[in-house]
Amino acid sequence: DTFAVGEKVFFKVSDLPIEGVIEAVNLRTTLVRAPTGELCVVPNGEIRALRNFSRGRFSPANVTLTLRSADLARALPILDDLGREAADTLPELLEPWQIISESGVLGLETSLTLVAKARFGTGADLRPRLLALVHERLGAEGLMAVA
Repeated sequence: DTFAVGEKVFFKVSDLPIEGVIEAVNLRTTLVRAPTGELCVVPNGEIRALRNFSRGRFSPANVTLTLRSADLARALPILDDLGREAADTLPELLEPWQIISESGVLGLETSLTLVAKARFGTGADLRPRLLALVHERLGAEGLMAVA
């Protein structure tokens, strides 16, 4: 399950570099179409390590908010739950967001970043929806982000 038909990959077979798009996979071999047009027939038993250029790509859809530090203990579980809910309901969101404090500074206000991974190319469209979702949920709980 490390690669599938249509994905771009790179690997070495007997010190021969092979890069291209997977055209077919069967029990014994994998067929890779090189950028120059050659069809490479690769024995599956010879594949030791590979780079798959088609997987793991995402667009950032990070959201930064500032809360009163006094509200932090109440806000964190709400944001955690909302991150899981958002990942279940928004198909563009690949996983629940991670909550971080980039500066680690605690004063009257604390800045948090919701590190969100969106499907490749959808981050810019997803970010305003996440902002609205966070604003709505925090408001419903009597918490407000500060400017």
